[in-house]
Amino acid sequence: MLNGCEGTESILLFAAAVLAFPAPWRKKPAGLLLGLIWVFLLNQVRIVSLFFILRHRPQWFEAMHGAIAPIFIILAGSIVFSLWLNWASKGDAHARPL
Repeated sequence: MLNGCEGTESILLFAAAVLAFPAPWRKKPAGLLLGLIWVFLLNQVRIVSLFFILRHRPQWFEAMHGAIAPIFIILAGSIVFSLWLNWASKGDAHARPL
């Protein structure tokens, strides 16, 4: 596994989104922890899936590794961010829910 395949970029992107959103600071640790765990677990699934794809369908590997899997991780992080955003903005006059 090479640098960049461990999901650091996705975790940092999620953390930046949580920290930049104008939600109460007391709700940000929950969002950061949720995002860290979610992206980490999904990245583990991605790595194992890529192993099996390389082993059983090597012709699919480049597309999965280079485009589909990274888009999936970012999309999944975006969904979790949206869920956290709706939770974090409830009852706060300064935050705007989606």
